[in-house]
Amino acid sequence: MSKFARVGNIIVSLLTVLLGVFLFFMPGEGFYIIVLILSIGLFIAGFKEIIYYFTMAINMVGGKRSFYKGIIVLEAALFTLSLYDIPKIFILLYLIGVHVFSGTVEILRAWESKKNGSSFVLKFIQGSLDITMALCCLVFIRNGNTGTYIYAAGLINSAIFRIVSSFRKTAIVYIQ
Repeated sequence: MSKFARVGNIIVSLLTVLLGVFLFFMPGEGFYIIVLILSIGLFIAGFKEIIYYFTMAINMVGGKRSFYKGIIVLEAALFTLSLYDIPKIFILLYLIGVHVFSGTVEILRAWESKKNGSSFVLKFIQGSLDITMALCCLVFIRNGNTGTYIYAAGLINSAIFRIVSSFRKTAIVYIQ
């Protein structure tokens, strides 16, 4: 990672922490902000994937996969934007599913890293925190502001791990 990328990661992480703190203090309006942030983020990711397909991956082996991935992510963005008018309990169920899935993936990645002999502790901690947040959503599912608090905690959690990974040395592999 270049120095410019490290500084960019740190700036984005600090803005994410500020957004998380803002959501802690504005839980009522935070629900609508969360839906908007998720849908905008998914739209950007989907468009980036489609642009990548048309600029680079169109002639690559397996390049259509990035096009299909972009379409699916755009569909997820539309689905997330449609969650604006439904009861908050469905958003909590959606949030539980996302945290369980991402936590399971991180724990499995940590397990694979441990098998390969590389560092696995940060991945394991991040996966455990995701599953803990999903359990907190389940326990406090009746409270209307739980989703906002859990999402804000998740934002702060991911920002902290992003800052930590920005300061880690990256290995450069040279082919001889």
